[in-house]
Amino acid sequence: MLWLAANEIGPELLLEVYQKILTAHPNHIGSLHYLTHLSEDQNKTRDAETYAHRLAELVPNSAHAQHMLGHTLPQMGRWDEALKQFEKAHDIHLQWAEKNGFEPNQDWHFSHNLDLMAAAHLALGNFEKARDNWHAASAFDHRAKIHFFEMYVLLSDRSAIEKEFESYKKYSKDYYEEYLKPFEDEVNMTPESVRSELLVLPSGDAELSFENLKAQMKFNFIHQIVSDKKLLDSANDYFSKMVKAGGFDGWSNAYLELLRFKRMAQILSMTDVLEGLKALEFAIQSGSLCSTKTQNDSAVPCK
Repeated sequence: MLWLAANEIGPELLLEVYQKILTAHPNHIGSLHYLTHLSEDQNKTRDAETYAHRLAELVPNSAHAQHMLGHTLPQMGRWDEALKQFEKAHDIHLQWAEKNGFEPNQDWHFSHNLDLMAAAHLALGNFEKARDNWHAASAFDHRAKIHFFEMYVLLSDRSAIEKEFESYKKYSKDYYEEYLKPFEDEVNMTPESVRSELLVLPSGDAELSFENLKAQMKFNFIHQIVSDKKLLDSANDYFSKMVKAGGFDGWSNAYLELLRFKRMAQILSMTDVLEGLKALEFAIQSGSLCSTKTQNDSAVPCK
């Protein structure tokens, strides 16, 4: 019930409440779980890892407890460890389902763990394994389905992605138009197709988004704007904030988008943009957003 009150009392006060509960009851599983999430949300990554380690030790046969420890490791660049935790959670979940006669996906955490397992594979350069995990999770989890199509964009697998798109067009044209068409457009993007677009840039007070960044890149390319400093500043601000928004869930969304952003720059031969993104990608990969400052002040390190 306390967790449901987060919007009412605020995450900082909620964190204090759970810390008091844990002081009174050091082995309180629920408090350790929510303290992990709350600490991540407030960029207190090392605190989150401490709570998650304790949780995993107390309930070693809980799939979600092992998953939560994996949750906290990527922001510190510990991808191998994170992957092992997600694989451990996956195996425990399968054993639980078989023992109790359930389908694994009857618990949403199964597909959610596959989602983050895929993101860990992606960070380690295992693109095919990442796509396979997202494909397995996509039948049960909407966000995993979006990540699955993003992987097709990165792999530029035109024949496979067109087959997938055609099935969705028949199944739900509205779903295709709302969620999938941008990926199809990216797969087929060329310098010529970008030059033919009628772009409308967002106003100065518009909220920064990935679609805004894409529009700005295309605008700069069409109008041959040599200086990309404003675009790079916006990209650094957007991606660094996304990585730290809600722990690893934020990371898994942001890194896929960053790779798509890089792919666009490669297609458009925007070498200055590609060079400017190297520091940010290294900070995300290495976990230095949580230990050091990158060149851009927006990339504030985690606590």
